[in-house]
Formats: sequence, C-alpha cells, structure tokens
Amino acid sequence: YQLRAGTMTNRLIIVNVCVFLVIVLIKKSFLLFNIDPLISDDWIHQLLDLNSSLSAFIRAPWGLVTSIFTHEQFGHLLFNMLFLYFSGRFFEQYFSRKKLWLTYLIGGICGGLLELLANNLFPAMQGTNVVILGASGSIMAIFTALAFYQPNLQVSLFGIFPIRIYFLALFFLFKDLINIGTDDQIAHFAHLGGAFIGIIIVLYWSKKRNNFF
Repeated sequence: YQLRAGTMTNRLIIVNVCVFLVIVLIKKSFLLFNIDPLISDDWIHQLLDLNSSLSAFIRAPWGLVTSIFTHEQFGHLLFNMLFLYFSGRFFEQYFSRKKLWLTYLIGGICGGLLELLANNLFPAMQGTNVVILGASGSIMAIFTALAFYQPNLQVSLFGIFPIRIYFLALFFLFKDLINIGTDDQIAHFAHLGGAFIGIIIVLYWSKKRNNFF
C-alpha cells in the first residue's frame, strides 16, 4: 500500500530496506550452501557498489545509481533511514513527491561523482579503490535543500531541544569538511557533493519558478 499510495519518503525507505534484505538473503544463501562468504561480498560489491577506481567504474557505471540504495550494515541502514524519514517528511511539506525523488537521485549521483573525482585526484588523501555505498549523499541533498529553503524551521533535537534546522545543516557540513582525509570509512565528498546539489536545486526552483519537475 505504501509503495502504491504512500509518501515518496516512505517509498524510498521501503526500497532501501528491500535492497538490504535481498543482500542479507544472498549472504545467508551462500553460507547455507557452504560457499565462501567472500565470494558473495565480492559479487555484491561489483554489482551494487560504486568503486572509486576508474577502471572499475567504467566496467560498472550503474554503481552511481545502485550504490545510493545499498547498505550492508544494519546500523548504517538504520541511521540513514531515520535521517531520510526526518528530512523527507519535512521536505514533502514544501515540495512535491517528484521533487523529493529527483533531489534524492541527482544528489546521490552527483555526490558519487564528486567522491569518485576526489579519490582519483587526491589518492594519497583518500586512499585507493574506495568502495562507496549508502544513501547519505542523497539524504544530505534533501536535508540541505530543506535547510536552505526554510533556514528558520525549528526541529526538536533528540525530541527535546528546539533548534533551527540550518544550525544542524552547518554542523553536518563542518563535520564532513574537517574529517576529509581521515580513515573513518565515510564518503565525506559524497556528502558535500549532495549538499551542494541540494542548494543548487533549491536556487533553481526559486529563481525559475519552474513547474517542469
């Protein structure tokens, strides 16, 4: 019912959860038949993730799209889906479902491209053959677009402390900036790329008053 008539936020969450469950089932199936789990991991990475290696990207360019729906760790999925639910729910109060979908997709793709570019221009800083996956870049696009469009919107931090949303956006952007180059397994350039696209999209909509999307 949610896929047919629910909000775009709920639809995106369902798709992400379903992809995660399929990955879990594939891994369990490999274990059931006593197949080396490394084989299933390698297969999943090649099929769904975005690899920062140019040669790997050329062989599997669809990773720009599939990676933004892919999570392999439950904690990663849980945090991203909570963040998506929070930001998407507010986003849809001001914009259409289609605009949420476009922001998610374009923000995620552009974030992946920026991460890909950064990893090849600054390999010493970023490392080599970095695997990029998760909806974080897409969600940052949605969240930053919302914060840029409604900077004085008040939200409850931890359900207790009222805070303006642009303070949270600045915090996340600052956190990504200062952690660039650290070995924390987080695609900071993808986050920043998504955030930048979120701002550009809102500026475009506000300036053009374009109803095409």
